[in-house]
Amino acid sequence: MPRLSAIIDDFAERFSFEKTKVASLARVMREAGLITSGARGVNAPPATSLDAARLLLAMMLDSKLATVAEDVAIVGTFTVLDRSQLTPGFQPTNLEDGIVRVFEFVAKSSSDQIAEYGFNLSITPWAALAEIMIGIYPEDESQDTREIKVSFSHPDIDPNNITNLPEAYYAASRRFPVGFQQTATVHRDHLISIGRLIADAEK
Repeated sequence: MPRLSAIIDDFAERFSFEKTKVASLARVMREAGLITSGARGVNAPPATSLDAARLLLAMMLDSKLATVAEDVAIVGTFTVLDRSQLTPGFQPTNLEDGIVRVFEFVAKSSSDQIAEYGFNLSITPWAALAEIMIGIYPEDESQDTREIKVSFSHPDIDPNNITNLPEAYYAASRRFPVGFQQTATVHRDHLISIGRLIADAEK
């Protein structure tokens, strides 16, 4: 596993963020107990897949330093809206766990194994909604393609009564008063590269 500094460098370059902003987001989350803490420099502990998932969420939400810890704590714990969307091989407990599972699947898989997979992560903050898509596209055209789309939202929502949304859902959505239909998306190549980075496979 790489150190957090390597993930900060990679994410800043990958998503065209100022490195100082990414480092500041990570610092605030570390102080809040959301990211691994320990010694600095060469003695720094390795980062975890969860560290990478939480930092990615902070960047996708374009969080401010004053709110990033609470933003990530809320959105990261968004739960599956419809558990019938899940498959035996993908059973996340919440959004951040789903992102971790994608990273760790990539980290443990060979390039050949990954070739037939597609991944997509999207968050619509103002709607308090997120989705992870996993696609399987076999090179053998005689085999069926398959896409798994798992939607996540506030854990207080009753999936059987989505017409009567709880105040906690509206409070979460009001945290992100962004433009109409604004959705942050991270596509396949970036998700795979981050998984490889976590496994040190790119080094």
